[in-house]
Amino acid sequence: RPSAVPVGGPVAMSMLRACAGALLDVNREVRNAAASCFASLARRNAPQELTKIVSERLLSHDAEFRTDDVQRNAFRVSLARALWEVCRRCDDETMQPELKASIAAKAYGLRWSADQEVKTGWESLWSELCPTNSGGIEKYCKEICTDLAAAFADNISRAEKVSCAKAVSALAAQLDKKLPRPSFGTDPAVVALHKAVYDAVNALPVFDGSGALLRALADLGATMYRRKRNDPTPPGDA
Repeated sequence: RPSAVPVGGPVAMSMLRACAGALLDVNREVRNAAASCFASLARRNAPQELTKIVSERLLSHDAEFRTDDVQRNAFRVSLARALWEVCRRCDDETMQPELKASIAAKAYGLRWSADQEVKTGWESLWSELCPTNSGGIEKYCKEICTDLAAAFADNISRAEKVSCAKAVSALAAQLDKKLPRPSFGTDPAVVALHKAVYDAVNALPVFDGSGALLRALADLGATMYRRKRNDPTPPGDA
């Protein structure tokens, strides 16, 4: 029988946008239903439309809750569920590579959230996109660094910065294992992330979570400039 919602066109796009808005509903049951509906409608829209809506209306929307931890975490839980459904139901023809990279980058950082429900949801999403931690980091390292750098710059919550710092330390530990060893000290994305952490450390007064930020700064710095014994000194380090 004919589909009630034609593939592509203004109707499918409008319905997808409406479902994206419903993900912000105050009622948990409504948010969960919207997540499943959003995933179903995603397959009836052009890949570029899905990328646009997810990027503009979802991935960056938690910035609107910068001063409200409760609402921000509630939105992130719903968003993780919606994106998990999308990634599970949509094939590579529906999801553009840049959208997958953006989702993976955000998932990596939020795996270190202090809120257990947020953490669990985004860990599941990361696992859906990246069967192995090392493989995911190798594939999406640039996007992860960019997303974490933006999170340091945009978040005003100290707790958020501490969570980001833990993600940076974990990222540095994983990058240290990569062989043959790249020159992380000249990688623009890694350098930009290091600067973002440095700026955050300088801008904040000493508080209970300062240690995590200092550790992240040291861990990433060590990753950028560590080399094996007897290796030649990189240009500019002498």
